[in-house]
Amino acid sequence: MLRKFGVLALLALAACQTAPERRWEEARFYPLKSHPTDAELTAAPYQPGVTVTSYATPPDVVAATAPASGKGASIKDLSDHGQGDLVKSLATLIAADAADCAADEKTPCKYQTLLKALGVSSAAGAGGDSGPPAIAYVDATALKRVVVVNVLNAADWRPGDRLAQYTVDATPVATQDGKIQFTNFTIAQTQSTNDKLGSVVQTTQFSLTGNVSPTLGVSAAAAGTAQVAAAYSNNKAVSSDITQAFIPLNVNLQGGDLFVQRRGDAITDISGNTLIALTVVLPKDSEETALVVTKETLFKAGAVLPAEKASLAVNFTDFASDKTDVMATVALDYQLRHILSGGSTYTEGDDSVSFVRANIQSPQVLIPQAEIIGEKWIVLATQTTGGRQTCELKVTPKLLFSPGDAFHLYFSNALDAGYFVGWLNAAKGTEINAGQLILKINGQPVNWKTSPQTFRVANRAIWRDAVGGCDQPN
Repeated sequence: MLRKFGVLALLALAACQTAPERRWEEARFYPLKSHPTDAELTAAPYQPGVTVTSYATPPDVVAATAPASGKGASIKDLSDHGQGDLVKSLATLIAADAADCAADEKTPCKYQTLLKALGVSSAAGAGGDSGPPAIAYVDATALKRVVVVNVLNAADWRPGDRLAQYTVDATPVATQDGKIQFTNFTIAQTQSTNDKLGSVVQTTQFSLTGNVSPTLGVSAAAAGTAQVAAAYSNNKAVSSDITQAFIPLNVNLQGGDLFVQRRGDAITDISGNTLIALTVVLPKDSEETALVVTKETLFKAGAVLPAEKASLAVNFTDFASDKTDVMATVALDYQLRHILSGGSTYTEGDDSVSFVRANIQSPQVLIPQAEIIGEKWIVLATQTTGGRQTCELKVTPKLLFSPGDAFHLYFSNALDAGYFVGWLNAAKGTEINAGQLILKINGQPVNWKTSPQTFRVANRAIWRDAVGGCDQPN
């Protein structure tokens, strides 16, 4: 019969754990509030930030900033003042040049020598007399843009807190001229990378050993030989890399609005930039419809071409409304992963967390007004007799529109506009393109006999915002 067992020794327990890689051993946060409420986590200063901006889509092939051998830099590389000073110098040189200055290489034109020395080129200048070009139509109300959606973590988030997911809704604000829409997005990408931040190896070891000597009614000497040894051991090692994981990205256009959704993964911070190439369609402003000069044929062999042979290649262009900035109402619907405890380690399995969802909204500038206006240069005429007044030179396409119509004449830079002013003063032109384009001042055809004019180049945006003038700016 078995007697009651006597425990000769208690079990000796030993537990050993290798801690995972840690952010800190001990941390204290200020203010000393360990667990903000959900309401506090969704209000400043815990709110994330969101901005939506855009910039013009770069061309597929971007020209080098430095001119290649034998090629000049664009006139657009000069400042407004630089272009203006160059135009004045060129006008003086053109007036002083001989009529046949470009007839041979031995007698180069002075203005061409200046341009070559400066390494500047322009689409304007000398050309042939092959006849007036046809007028092309261009719709400039659809702007190619790259939209940048930037979501920022709040400054008061603790390490380990992050956005688990978010949706950004950008709704363009309609203007007095009509609705604005996003269309035709072609590319979407994030600036996230797959950077390895380190490795975590977590090893847990549990051991139990002990000697048990049951009393089986035998002598003490025998009992010494009856001891039973027992041991149990369990080791587990978990290794994982800390990386910026791949981030799913969803982009959708619905009803002209832009929706961007991102969802994170373990150890993934989804804040940062998302870039989307798309088209922004703006309402047309009929007051900004213009003929845009793409090429000039005004001189030949250094001589001024007469009005019946001189020509302007122009595009009949509908421009977008540019009275104000293009605005968008931007809403950020987000889910915050907030750590309650366990934030001192990179391992997320030991975290106690709460998920808080909230929404913030704000108006933001999508396209600044200056970028919608763009580079537009015009010619102004100032009367030299009678009451002095300054007017914008406009044109009427004779075969396409009624005599009462008059449209802006836009140049893409001051140099091209300056060439045209030089031709006007030299040729005393009243029309061009073999009579197809009639030049007008204050709604009336240019008349050099009864109303002598002084012409100059001006920036369209500056003139439009100026006060006075016989042609009140639109």
